[in-house]
Amino acid sequence: MTIVVVVANFLVWLGGDRIINTPIPKEESGYFSYDVCYENPTTYCRDLLPGHREVAATWFLTPERIAIETLIVPLALGAILLLLLPYIPKSSSPDPPSLPIRLLSIICLSVQVIYKISGYENKIAFMVMPCNVLWTVSLLTTLIPAARDILVQCFYSFQILVWVVFVISDTSDLKMPFEIEFFWINHILLVTVPFYYLLSSRVPVKLCVLDFLKWWLLSCSTTGIFYFAVVTPLAISTRLNLNYMLSPPPGVPFSSENFRLQSMAAMAFGFFISRLITVVIYQVALMAGKKAKQH
Repeated sequence: MTIVVVVANFLVWLGGDRIINTPIPKEESGYFSYDVCYENPTTYCRDLLPGHREVAATWFLTPERIAIETLIVPLALGAILLLLLPYIPKSSSPDPPSLPIRLLSIICLSVQVIYKISGYENKIAFMVMPCNVLWTVSLLTTLIPAARDILVQCFYSFQILVWVVFVISDTSDLKMPFEIEFFWINHILLVTVPFYYLLSSRVPVKLCVLDFLKWWLLSCSTTGIFYFAVVTPLAISTRLNLNYMLSPPPGVPFSSENFRLQSMAAMAFGFFISRLITVVIYQVALMAGKKAKQH
């Protein structure tokens, strides 16, 4: 028995035996629908709490294919991460932790937790979605001074995950009172966090290719390891399509068996663009500041 088979069997044991192999159709027939969302035992979608049907996991890929990616991707990215670590400096800034950022992070995370624990089964697992992870990163920048610069530098790459929500967003599982409204408020506030650190020069970015590539690769590596090695098993065990790690969202160009690898490549490109925009904004702000002082 190969290691791939062992890992695949483990994933099925985690909860994959209840996940069905066919896509769940969009809800159209209401209460009298006999669409199946889970098996072993059979669970009809109509018996789930509002919002659960929309995020129920299905086996878009085989357990063996997911096992291969779960083994190879984190190992490859882990090797890159080990090569980068000697070049990652600790924070050297004497600035005190930002109280506004800390309070904002705690408030937004607390509201999210309340919504998650009040919803359908295992909805709390959606705290691993990018916006919630970024609020956690934001909070950690105020709690771990030695890691602040590292976290913020990665945040400069990650912020594309917030920007893209304003272009493409999926709120189909948000059914609780004011949950959609808070979804938008949450993301708007999250946009301000990296700009607070950038425009105040608390965590500047260098106009240097090697520095650019270092932080970009660190962001890509940590994100890939987290979602392939941590979120994927969590998605299977909770039987939820967390961050679309088990099946692609509708209407996207990535819908083949390589959709997870294609999504990772798109994410890396997005991180590159996000960091490039951050460097440009910072350089423009520096030039504007110098001109203002001259006058």
